[in-house]
Amino acid sequence: MKPITDSEYITILEQLRIISQNEDTNEKIVRILINRTLRKYTEERPPTFISNGAQILAKEKNVELVIIRHSHIHKPIKQGVLITLEHCTPVNELVDQVLDGKVSIADILENNITAIVTRVEDKKLNSAGYRLKRPGGYIKCYTQPGIDIVLTKYII
Repeated sequence: MKPITDSEYITILEQLRIISQNEDTNEKIVRILINRTLRKYTEERPPTFISNGAQILAKEKNVELVIIRHSHIHKPIKQGVLITLEHCTPVNELVDQVLDGKVSIADILENNITAIVTRVEDKKLNSAGYRLKRPGGYIKCYTQPGIDIVLTKYII
């Protein structure tokens, strides 16, 4: 099966935006559909960032991190590199942007990016209160609990 194109994702999300405006629409179901569509979009793309902590952990375990798609994260995890793909902007914030209609779907998809971080770093981010919101942007929110991220070289 061929992957869904960006323009197809844009069409799907635009249609869900239109559907959400109907007063008879079950908003919870539409939110779930938008959430799943946004997650699927990132699953098919390489991460944009990687934390220094994830790089150090992989080096300590002598594991090469080549993650082109979400499913590629399982191999290093099986080799003891406890990492996760983390959405730089929480998906619920992106869902809100789709629903409010103030931002184009193309811009939302462009900002729907992920970072490879260690599981410990992910817990730090959540403990700092950044699980659901990233006030001031994701760079500030990663920096505050001491998570250094850099552009990944695995972008194709």
